Amino acid sequence: MQTTRPLLVLGTRPEAIKMAPIIHECQQRADIDPVVCFTGQHREMVAQVAEYFGFRNDPRFDRRCFRHAPYKRS
Repeated sequence: MQTTRPLLVLGTRPEAIKMAPIIHECQQRADIDPVVCFTGQHREMVAQVAEYFGFRNDPRFDRRCFRHAPYKRS
């Protein structure tokens, strides 16, 4: 059987709370290996929720590659 690796992207605290049961279920199943990615939008608040529910950001995405670009007027 092939393992499915869904990418689960979280940006805000409410998103992390809503996704926690889905992440937990994916972690319990042998045929699913979830990849969790925090966008960095509310990094500290999402990290607190993740710690509480027992999941973490995939280290491959911990480079703050989703930083907001400064607004430039044209």
